[in-house]
Formats: sequence, C-alpha cells, structure tokens
Amino acid sequence: MTGPEPPVDPQLFASMEALGEAIEAGRVAPGIRLPAERDLAATFAVSRTQIRKVLDDLFEEHLLVRLRGRSGGTVVAEPRVRRDLRVVAGVPRYLASQGFVHSCTVLRAGVRTPGFRSRHALRLDDTATVCSIVRLRRADGRPFSLETAEFPAARFPGLADRDLTGSLYEVLTQRYGVVIGHSEELVEAVNASPREAELLEAMPGAALLAVNRVTMDADGVPFEHSRDLFVGTRVTGYVTAVSPESSCHASQR
Repeated sequence: MTGPEPPVDPQLFASMEALGEAIEAGRVAPGIRLPAERDLAATFAVSRTQIRKVLDDLFEEHLLVRLRGRSGGTVVAEPRVRRDLRVVAGVPRYLASQGFVHSCTVLRAGVRTPGFRSRHALRLDDTATVCSIVRLRRADGRPFSLETAEFPAARFPGLADRDLTGSLYEVLTQRYGVVIGHSEELVEAVNASPREAELLEAMPGAALLAVNRVTMDADGVPFEHSRDLFVGTRVTGYVTAVSPESSCHASQR
C-alpha cells in the first residue's frame, strides 16, 4: 500500500457488520481508512467496546490492517488470493476466477540432474534428468508465489523451450497429452530466506506458506515434483474436510 485513502463514510452502511460484508465483497477499496473508534461508536450509537469487538473480528479475517505513523490507522486490507487445496488447477485460472490479473516471470528453465527428493518422488533412475522450472507469480502486479517445479525430461522433451508464463498444466495436457489424475501435497509454514524475500517483495524471515507437491497422471505415474512458496499475508489456502465416519460411508456406496 502506498498510503491510506480518505476515510470511508460509515453512514453508507447500516452497521459495522454490513461494512465488513462490503469489504469482503470488494465494494470497499483496499487502502481506504476507517474513522477512529470513537467516531464509529458515535455514528452507530453503540459503545466503543462493541465497535472494538467487530473490528477485532475483521482483523482476524484479514479484512483490515493497522498502519503505523501519521498517515496510518485502520485501513482496508488488500484482498488475498484463495487457493483451493482440493483442486489440481493452473494458477491463471483460479486467479482469474477471483478477479486478479495474473502475470509470471520465468526465472530459470533447463535440464538438470535431479536431487534425491525429485528422483524419489518422480521414480527416476540414477541416469535420468529433469526439466527444472522456477517462476515468480504475480497477482495484480504484486508477487505472491515463487514456484520450483521439476518434470521428467525424457517424458517432456523441449519443455524448457516452450512458453511457460501461463499454466504449466495446460502445456502438459495440450502439448504432451497428459491426463491429470491427483496430487499429494505437504503444506508447511517456513520463513523467507533473503533471496526469497527479495523476489517476493517481503521482509527477510517473513512467514511463507510452502506447498510441496507430487502430481500423478490418470495412471498413477508421477510427472511433477514441485515446491511453491506463497507470501503468508497475500494468500489463503483452504480445504473442505469431512469426518472419518463420512469418509467411511462414502467409500461403501
């Protein structure tokens, strides 16, 4: 954010809850500054304690942030990218579905000898090579993920020479006939190294969400081993979970 915008007029909304709903729906622009708590309390004829409770809820939902300094205060947060961990999908597609403009910079693409983890994950022998691709993704011009992905070079000849700024999955399905099956993902919280922080325009040591993924084709053969680093304040991962009983009943149908 370059600095807060003039305060939003709370009288445009029937309640603080309605204001929160408007922020979540994108009807209040990021960077807009809210009036002071006492002014909000006076506007809505409620106590500052009630105002503070609603504000705390909005902070917890990452809809508001606090900025320090003379031009600081409580401002509307930038929207977060939502990543559905249940679905194997290309980044451009899910960004577009949320109203973000996607862009991508390929930092490195070439054939190399895989490390132990990639060789094991892709079930390669000691003589095999991989196509290694490192890309920086942006949503509305702001970096939000740093991706390192490796693919069996023998299965995907010439992959490094193709246009890799869009969806890799589209390239693999359209150019190489891959039928995507499922992926196995390990999600962990990590801290950004100085280089990662520089690329992602984050503070050194900033919280990142790391997604380590192995993707299989429809025959269960692994074709991708990747590690995606997401800026913790710019993305939210979510998944729908079910109880063990529900899973058991579903498997018996």
